Amino acid sequence: MHADALAAEAEILLDHVARKTTCLDEAEMILSNSSYRDPGQFAEETRRLFREHPLCVGPSCLLREPGDYFTFDDTGVPILILRDRDRGVRAFLNICSHRGAPVAVGSGQLPGGLLSCPYHAWTYTLEGRLRGIPGREGFPNCDRAELGLTPLPAAERDGMIYVLADPGGTLDIAAVQGDLGRDMAGFGLEDHYLFDTTCIPVRQNWKSLLEGYHEFYHFAALHPNTIGAISYNNICHYQQLGPNHRLSAPKLTIAELRETPRAQWRPRDHVSFVYYAFPATVFFVVEDHFQLWRVYPVDACNSVVYQSLFLPRPPADEAEEHHYREFFEMITRVVIDEDYWLGEMLQRGIDSGIERNVIIGRNEIGVQNMHRQIGRVLGRPPRMAKVA
Repeated sequence: MHADALAAEAEILLDHVARKTTCLDEAEMILSNSSYRDPGQFAEETRRLFREHPLCVGPSCLLREPGDYFTFDDTGVPILILRDRDRGVRAFLNICSHRGAPVAVGSGQLPGGLLSCPYHAWTYTLEGRLRGIPGREGFPNCDRAELGLTPLPAAERDGMIYVLADPGGTLDIAAVQGDLGRDMAGFGLEDHYLFDTTCIPVRQNWKSLLEGYHEFYHFAALHPNTIGAISYNNICHYQQLGPNHRLSAPKLTIAELRETPRAQWRPRDHVSFVYYAFPATVFFVVEDHFQLWRVYPVDACNSVVYQSLFLPRPPADEAEEHHYREFFEMITRVVIDEDYWLGEMLQRGIDSGIERNVIIGRNEIGVQNMHRQIGRVLGRPPRMAKVA
């Protein structure tokens, strides 16, 4: 969002605060709690949403220079993503053509611009071509041209990287992204600096976990001494962006804008912007930084969350490094001690096997969109309450 759009968003939220209103969906959504634990549905979700649907895996700044790379296998498919010599983004199965070992581990910069399998030192170019086979006489009938890494569909657009875990699939970036990238363009995510990432295992169904990122109705009850102490509860503005969405929430300080000339407004100081990249990626843009959460299912009852902090530039000195280190540790404690603590208790009810409905309120409009989009892909539209 650029300056005019940010200011317009702040004006909408000032009006919501004055009238004590929020964006509302047409009716409540009714879900069976069995949809959070059913093994058959879970298997379909992992296949259709995490194998056959493109995933937003992060901002472009994760791959600043040719040879930068990162890996992950949380979809059940080992994936390698890198920036090639022409500064394009490529993705491959992270599987050596020889005996199947990964050709890269973790993340970083590839020395010499080559991928090297740690098992037998077969090497590959950044374009995935097989470059070298030690002991070549042992493989006289192998054609190097046919033994490159298996490419995966990948795309980079508006500062975001997408990948599809299916080698035979196609990635329609326009359909997947909708207006999400254009809406986020003014934030300059591609120019930021990754400060740190932590991986958090959570005993909670991935959908139940992800719901907490899409509504501000719980701030006062669950976070009274943290985010609930600085933000309005149950007030937001919602914008649909293709299958994705944006939620904007006012901080208590937004009232200061009423006494400030509009030309001097700094909306990011007073508004939290939450962007959902379907199916399971969340960007949280505030003040001088943004946070990224990527949620992946482990099984029907367990998930893993990657939480990252991005800054507009590296810390200038030790004091600034210490400041952001404390901040990163604080937000990690909050989500573990508050959000994920509650999530694990929610999971106990799901695990009980007792059938009951889950009600998603009209004010939980982001949660409704998440389930609506999941239902669209699976061909299982959620049930809506009858409008009185």
